[in-house]
Amino acid sequence: MNLQIRYASMVIALIVIIVIALSGTLFFQFKDLTEELGEVSAAKMKAALNQQMVNKGKMVAATNGDSLTNALYQFDMDRMQNQLISIKVREDVIYTYIFDDQGKILHDGSNAISHFGQQLDTFLDVRLDLRQREVYEQIIREQLVVVKPILIDDEILGGLVIGFSLHAINQDILTTQQEIGAISDRHITFTAYAALLTTLVLVCFGIALAYPVTRSMVLPIRKLVQLVQEIGKGKYDAKLEIAREDEIGQLAKAFNHMTDSLQRSNQRILHIAYHDDLTQLPNRRLFMDYLGRVLSLAKRTKKIFAVLFIDLDDFKRVNDTLGHDVGDELLKEASFRIVGSLRAEDIAGITAEIGQNLNVSRLGGDEFTIILPNIKSPLDASIVAKRIIGNLAEPFFLKQRDVTIGTSIGITVFPDDGTDAKSMLKNADIAMYQAKENGKNQYQFFTQKMNDNALAKLAIESSLRKALKKNELTLHYQPKIKLPENLIVGAEALIRWHHPENGWISPASFIPIAEETGLILAIGEWVIEQACRDLKALKIQGLADIGIAINVSSQQIHQQEVDTIVALNLELHELDAPQLEIEITETALLEDDSNTRDLLQKLRDRGMKVWLDDFGTGYSSLSHLRQFSVSGVKIDRSFISDVHTNENDEKLVSAIISMADSLSIPVIAEGIENPQHLEVLVKNRCHLAQGYYFSPPVPLQDFMELLKSSASAAFVRH
Repeated sequence: MNLQIRYASMVIALIVIIVIALSGTLFFQFKDLTEELGEVSAAKMKAALNQQMVNKGKMVAATNGDSLTNALYQFDMDRMQNQLISIKVREDVIYTYIFDDQGKILHDGSNAISHFGQQLDTFLDVRLDLRQREVYEQIIREQLVVVKPILIDDEILGGLVIGFSLHAINQDILTTQQEIGAISDRHITFTAYAALLTTLVLVCFGIALAYPVTRSMVLPIRKLVQLVQEIGKGKYDAKLEIAREDEIGQLAKAFNHMTDSLQRSNQRILHIAYHDDLTQLPNRRLFMDYLGRVLSLAKRTKKIFAVLFIDLDDFKRVNDTLGHDVGDELLKEASFRIVGSLRAEDIAGITAEIGQNLNVSRLGGDEFTIILPNIKSPLDASIVAKRIIGNLAEPFFLKQRDVTIGTSIGITVFPDDGTDAKSMLKNADIAMYQAKENGKNQYQFFTQKMNDNALAKLAIESSLRKALKKNELTLHYQPKIKLPENLIVGAEALIRWHHPENGWISPASFIPIAEETGLILAIGEWVIEQACRDLKALKIQGLADIGIAINVSSQQIHQQEVDTIVALNLELHELDAPQLEIEITETALLEDDSNTRDLLQKLRDRGMKVWLDDFGTGYSSLSHLRQFSVSGVKIDRSFISDVHTNENDEKLVSAIISMADSLSIPVIAEGIENPQHLEVLVKNRCHLAQGYYFSPPVPLQDFMELLKSSASAAFVRH
């Protein structure tokens, strides 16, 4: 072998070695990059999708949690149920609950509320931190649990918890990983054959081909890795510009399709987060954001604008009588009319400068808001309010029938009624409630006096909540006297509140607030329990041969199983049903005939007496007494105060007694304050009497003494 052949062989061998080394390096580099792509893709995709799901869950929880503030504040179970139902229609929602400030379930969205009162963290096996004030999440197995605390000022009322399923996301990630793995495996095989063929056929050109091969195969993979990293940062508009028809081209198309899907999904999530599902109007979150921008611009331009807070009157009646589907249709139609009530000049001005038209929003339930950025005086806002009231007063044709509702509107004007978004909205809400108190179906401008009254009510409500927990409430008993014998045959239990700082607080001050906020339910349940405890104490003293009457509100009749609560307490304290009597007002009796009739029948089946209180102040008639089968009636004190001096009052009292006698129903006259009252009632053969002439409401121990003193002689007030 000559030197030329030897050197040629050495050069060829060297070239072969170099080509093999380069091909092997290229192959293993490509393999490593492919594996890196799979790992980075899976990790980034999982992180991006999970974060997207967390953001979605937080937005949904925050949006609906804000909408539940008034419902939880007012203990409005219907509005809670409506809100939970609207959340649960989402495909990825497994469950949703509302809990109170003790972590106990208040509502689960069902009619039966089967989980009511259960401890949420024990029931769901979640970490519930009642000190949190912001939305937080937990991932438990294949579930994302999002918790939204609900606050009013600095007080936590409770919260909203929503469980989302992560099964679909995990399945998508697994499928994508498998597709990436399959594409990578095919391309690795292709690369191995290509490297071998290149080594055998293009030995002489190996070095020259190394660079284009590297550029053709490694650079696209690096671009894919960079794209995945961009997606992980939330840049869903990033694109991969690779025009190839091979596996890398297919992979590039798949990634571009994925970014398009993520971008559309992200836009949909943003729409859901900032708009109401039912009416497609801006929701509370978007309203507050827009109001903040309008405020900033108004401060700079020194312009005024108005906020209108709209609430549909008696919307609950429509839901209860015609169903929630009809209620939803009413809300959609009402939203169209509200938007249609605004003219171009009403929403110009600041709106045009900001570049958006977000003037009408739905805060939740039957509450809407309007921003009027182009008013020159408060009179302009009142003109719009009148127009809205008029448009909504027209009948709605729903479910083959005409439905008529009213509208109450509260109005605040910047800067006189507030200089920040929260105070503007709060004061408009206060003005709206004042419009309702003034008779509904009207508008009301905010005044500082309204705010003072609202703060006073809020203070009483807050103290009343604490009073329930600290046992500041007590029951006093006012005797019922049998006439003409003047013997004590029963008593009415009347709630009293002794505040540790303010002393005795009149029931007239706190009972209306309890009814307005829903606290009357908890108070009513406490009254039943305490009355049974006191009856047990009388029984131990041998003084239980009387009936103790308790007052039941209309809210208890419609929202609580009163007969069940009574039965449980009677059984717990070993009492007979006739010992506990129920008093309901004539107005409550007629609010829901069927529901009330069922409750009265259940109570009478248990052997209890039901008295009709304040008789004569409502729609009194013989048919009502016959229809509801009450055990007796109480003549309202307004008929008794002048009965000895007013001939017409005496005739009315005599007529009521005669009417009740014809049905064999006993009559109690309340408000007896002097001998003249008693004389008239005895003359007209009234059966029972109650009033300060005999005794004011007294604590249990004093009532025991009255019973003992009247056991052997007629009871006479001196």
